[in-house]
Amino acid sequence: MLIPPDVDPREVLDKFKRKAQENCLMINERKTKIIKFGQPFRFCKTKYIVTATGRIITHAGRDAIKRALRKLKKLKNKRSKSDLQAIANSLYNYYSKTNDHGRVLKFRSKFKEIL
Repeated sequence: MLIPPDVDPREVLDKFKRKAQENCLMINERKTKIIKFGQPFRFCKTKYIVTATGRIITHAGRDAIKRALRKLKKLKNKRSKSDLQAIANSLYNYYSKTNDHGRVLKFRSKFKEIL
């Protein structure tokens, strides 16, 4: 939620919590944070950075690529080469949407080692 600078974010959060309780919803206190606009934050295991120009930069988590490579290694003996290539292409396209070109290149080279 974006809040203008002239409004206190704690008051907005308190109102939001009250409204949620009225509707029988629970807000996880541990996961709810107030951060300054432009400061990096994580959401759904992806790091988001908003630049001064308004551009949004995303970085996927390191562990996600490791898990994907482990998955491909396990599937190597169970699937055909074309199936593995299709799985790798879908993963490659997903990770290429993030701004981690180095990780994408490493993913490609590690996948070639697996085959």
